[in-house]
Amino acid sequence: MGTLFHTIVRETGSELQLMQQLGYDAITFGNHDFDYYPDGLAQSIRSAIKQVGKLPPIIASNLEFSQSDSMDDDLQALWNEGVIKPYVVLRKAGLKIGVFGMLGYKASDVAANAKPLTFRDPIITAKKMVKLLKQQEKVDLVILMSHGGILADDSSPLGWRGDDIDLITQVKGIDIIVGGHSHTPLYQPINQQGRLVLQAGSEMRFIGELGFDVRQGQITDYHYQLHPINDSLAGDPKVIQMVEHFKQQVGDLYLHAKGYDFDQPLAQIAQDLSRTYD
Repeated sequence: MGTLFHTIVRETGSELQLMQQLGYDAITFGNHDFDYYPDGLAQSIRSAIKQVGKLPPIIASNLEFSQSDSMDDDLQALWNEGVIKPYVVLRKAGLKIGVFGMLGYKASDVAANAKPLTFRDPIITAKKMVKLLKQQEKVDLVILMSHGGILADDSSPLGWRGDDIDLITQVKGIDIIVGGHSHTPLYQPINQQGRLVLQAGSEMRFIGELGFDVRQGQITDYHYQLHPINDSLAGDPKVIQMVEHFKQQVGDLYLHAKGYDFDQPLAQIAQDLSRTYD
């Protein structure tokens, strides 16, 4: 949400198409994915599948579908078909990696349009998922994709508080939390006794890179870096072509009938405005 591209998300699943092109291994939901209600989210997923054939595994571990209200039935159908899953097991570099994903307390609080869908308690759900992945799937490593967030807090032992801090401190067995929601660029992981919390900001300002060694089921040495993503980097021709196509669709479906174009200036000011990030 927040750009003209969201106007065509139901008809195209444009962002999901791009995630498939970029090669994501797994993705999860954030609160804004429900802005067009569960049926709008389901429509966007099916639109993307229609265009590209398949999507990265969509992992959502704490969804609770309504048994009495049909407004989330379309999304539940995708769950029943296995398009949306509670977890995925990946094999990377000789490791068996269990990945699950959740919406946190604060994110679910601002996902009012998700109703009648609700979200189970993240801590309870995480404990169940870790047990399942460790005991049933026999994974070597557990990664949580969390849309929960963190806030700086000098009074906290880790210097941070929030949903992801609660999860990493209260749920043993999570090795890595890749977080979102709070839009926080973490330039170094939050380290809880060798278990790590990461977040690469928002709006694709950065891509985070984590490399690590695993010995006897524990992360030992690791290195981490946030790589800035900006106009100094050349765009991938295929992705540029896709984005231009989406811009054309926004124009055809919404803008042209009102006399506008996607890149048309609407106002001018006498000074440059910039946006910088800490």
